Amino acid sequence: MTTAVERRTSRRVPGRIAPGLRAIRIRTGQDTTLVDASQGGVGLETDARVSPGTPLEVVVLGHGVARTARAFVVYARVVGIDPLLGARYRVGLKVDSALRGSENVVSR
Repeated sequence: MTTAVERRTSRRVPGRIAPGLRAIRIRTGQDTTLVDASQGGVGLETDARVSPGTPLEVVVLGHGVARTARAFVVYARVVGIDPLLGARYRVGLKVDSALRGSENVVSR
């Protein structure tokens, strides 16, 4: 059995309480559910099929603010399958500095 290596370097908080962060939307239009956030990344659930290593543009929605940011898919795994809607994915994104901007999404 392989042991997972912890790569996180900053604290994560649940998405529902991340200050200054309301939602993340994949630039191609797919909505997501924000699971958690840190200084350098976010955990999402989405219907969008993405693969690890894929660069993405995301829209970071704060309170009254929307910023475009570059992101990189660190992991993606299926968390559920609906016979009508298809697969649901849990995705980890490393996000550029737009997430760590003036709103202090998550303090260190």
